[in-house]
Amino acid sequence: MKKSSKGSVELRARRVLGACYLVAGIAKCFPSWESTEGRLTQALEANRGTVFEEPTAWLLREHQGANALVASSMTGAGVAMLAGEGPLVDAALVGTLPMLGTFVTVLHRALPAVIPVDIAFAGAALWILRKRRMRRKMQDV
Repeated sequence: MKKSSKGSVELRARRVLGACYLVAGIAKCFPSWESTEGRLTQALEANRGTVFEEPTAWLLREHQGANALVASSMTGAGVAMLAGEGPLVDAALVGTLPMLGTFVTVLHRALPAVIPVDIAFAGAALWILRKRRMRRKMQDV
């Protein structure tokens, strides 16, 4: 396989991931598409009696701020991955990882499907970061 085709696989993967984040971030702005309050209500019921109950209750109480933070973070990460090529792309990829971890932690009991989906997103981000790092190392040589 040519070197340029390997780079294009990483670029295509980054664009797909970026588009997914962009759409998900925009969807957070429309509660009829995806209700953060509704998801957190489900999560609170599922997390009752666990160590996750109080953090989930806090997120539910602050759902508007949590939604604004997640929506802007996902949208920003998506735009960076689609439009950029510099360190902002790496920051966006790295920045999504704790967000995905939080989603899995809070939602895993109420919405078990979040586990494989967010693991796939995190895996894609890590793979893209690795490919970008390897490409930079090759360019430095």
